[in-house]
Amino acid sequence: MRKAVFAILLFFLYFCTVSYLYLSPISLPNVGRNSDKLFHFLIFLVGGVVFLVVLRSPLKRALSVIFGVSLLAAPFFMELIHDMIPYRVYDPKDIVANYAGLAVPIAAYLISLMIKKVRWTAWVVFFSLVLLLFITRHDATLARLLSRELALFFDIGIYFATTSVALHIMFSNGVRPFSIIPEVITLVLPTVFLLDHRFTPLYTYTRRDIVFGYSGVFAAIVLYSVYILIQEKREVSEDSRNTSEVWKNRSEEQHEKVCSIDHEEDP
Repeated sequence: MRKAVFAILLFFLYFCTVSYLYLSPISLPNVGRNSDKLFHFLIFLVGGVVFLVVLRSPLKRALSVIFGVSLLAAPFFMELIHDMIPYRVYDPKDIVANYAGLAVPIAAYLISLMIKKVRWTAWVVFFSLVLLLFITRHDATLARLLSRELALFFDIGIYFATTSVALHIMFSNGVRPFSIIPEVITLVLPTVFLLDHRFTPLYTYTRRDIVFGYSGVFAAIVLYSVYILIQEKREVSEDSRNTSEVWKNRSEEQHEKVCSIDHEEDP
């Protein structure tokens, strides 16, 4: 019941916030080329998280469908409203940025489900992220599309995702020697880009870049460690509960045996 109420409140809070941002005459700071696309991306990145909360909440099916369809249609129709407001400008690229932000958490959720069901999927995702790192840094893709400052924040996200998948590979395989390879690759990547500029001929790495890169790495390590601790605590509580139930059943069985013996001994 609490999860359902939380999902409903979160849905309406998000829609009210997005409606205010879209309909009010506020101006976003220009911090780089195409910087407004980043704000659109981040707004609907949160929308993707809200979509997953609604999807996994114990709401009635009809209500879940209404909320889900509304969240999926919002990136398109919200931008169409801009064409009707005099102080707003309609831009089809904003729709692309909206759906890109919405797709990130949904795709991450689907990939996590695939990783749990198929072991090799985690390796494919990991090396795909490493390839993405090399491609975006080789020709400074993010710095060209956005400003150099905004590209640093995407660095955090990419390194965070890469490290998270690497840690999943290690712990899901029981920390075997071959499963440590992704962690080693992840930890040396920021340093490799900094020391060898042949990997980034159009983008010169600095100490600030390596700080942002490793902040994503260490954030993933901290959060994954918290996740492991929570999982272990949950397993311990389940084991203790199962043990208590076993002892309770045994005591009940012994009590029934004693009662049956006493009943047989009675004349």
